[in-house]
Amino acid sequence: MPLDAHYLQVFKAVLTECSMSQAAMRLRTSASNVKRIVTALEGELGVPLFDRESRGKFQPTSHADRLNEEMSGFLQEMESLQQYVSEIRETGRLLRIGAQRWFFETAYFVRLYNLLRQDARFRVTFMEVSTGQERTLVESGACDVYVGLVSPGSKRVATVHLAPLALSLGCLTPGFAVRDLSDLSEVTPWALHAPDLRAASREWLQAIEMAGGGIGRQVTTTQFREWTTDPANGSLQAVIAPAPAAGTSSPEIHWHSLNLLSPIPVRASFLIQHPYGCLEHALHKASSTLKLHEHSV
Repeated sequence: MPLDAHYLQVFKAVLTECSMSQAAMRLRTSASNVKRIVTALEGELGVPLFDRESRGKFQPTSHADRLNEEMSGFLQEMESLQQYVSEIRETGRLLRIGAQRWFFETAYFVRLYNLLRQDARFRVTFMEVSTGQERTLVESGACDVYVGLVSPGSKRVATVHLAPLALSLGCLTPGFAVRDLSDLSEVTPWALHAPDLRAASREWLQAIEMAGGGIGRQVTTTQFREWTTDPANGSLQAVIAPAPAAGTSSPEIHWHSLNLLSPIPVRASFLIQHPYGCLEHALHKASSTLKLHEHSV
């Protein structure tokens, strides 16, 4: 029997776990297969590698210690090679990011998209996801990552909490700054647009009114788009909303980060057993970079 790398990896797992059943779980195989390989190794070498103790524990013999010492460098080289092959296979894979349409139009999503696109392992694209489709598209694999304010409820789906989405103030008055919420009374009438957060929007409106900011109203996504395209046609002087992406708003509107209101939690959801093993790490890295700029527009 040749001493191939797989057999040595099985031996290493038993050596580490001191248990054939635990080694089998680690290697995602059966305990009987692990036992067969260890027995074959002992037969090939002509020496015992493990002494069985009570409760299924296996202690390495001096022969096992010596074999481990001799092969440690070889296994490290094998692990490096496997990692390299894995990265090659993942390079150029298509990463489909799903979100609702309004989220695509925010500066936050554009920044997230560009950060993920910088990862050489992915070719990134995005797809519109309607309310109620999130779980089905993620579980079916049609959407690799769903980014939104809520996570699809599923035991098969993992979630990474991204940097929160800050609300910004779009104002027609150049140089206007909000030191506290009462300053909003100077740009009346104003409105609030926070998609998918109707209950929170009402609380924000009440909080601003209580702080002396005047009375605002909620606007729909359609009304918000119309105002950012041609604010002169509306009666509003300012809108509080997630800042739109560059190029989608009128140059008459001046955007400022509004740190006086709580930011909105954002979650990225994907299959727990997603074939892109580096996906979770890539999302955490993008989130860390976003946090450095969460107060910028």
